[in-house]
Amino acid sequence: MRTATVLSLAAGLVLVAGVARAAAPAPEEGVALTVYNQNFAVVKEVRNLKLDGRIATVQFRNVAKSIDPTSVHFKSLTDPQTTSVLEQNYEFDLVSADKLLDKYIDKKVSAVTKQGQ
Repeated sequence: MRTATVLSLAAGLVLVAGVARAAAPAPEEGVALTVYNQNFAVVKEVRNLKLDGRIATVQFRNVAKSIDPTSVHFKSLTDPQTTSVLEQNYEFDLVSADKLLDKYIDKKVSAVTKQGQ
C-alpha cells in the first residue's frame, strides 16, 4: 500500500495512474483561504490519500458550483514520479425533476410503464 499526499484546491473527479483503489479522501490536513474582491477566493488544501495498485478514482464531493475547473491541481507529494493524473473532470449538476425535464426540451421522449408498455 502506498500513501500519497495530495495537494488539491478541490476536485470533482480525479483518475490517478499508479494507483488502483483509493479510500475516500481524509479530512483536510491543512487549509489556506485567501479571499479577494469581486467574489473570488483561493483555497489551498492538503489531503492524505492511501492509494494502492495501479488505477484509482478519487472523488471530492460538495465542491462549490462556481469553482473554476482549470484551477484544480493534483500532485503527489510523496511519489510524484510514478503518480499522475490520467483524467480530471468537474461534473456539477444537481439532480431534480425540473433539471431532468430541462435537458429534454425540444427532444423526443418516450415513456414506459412498469409493465413495459
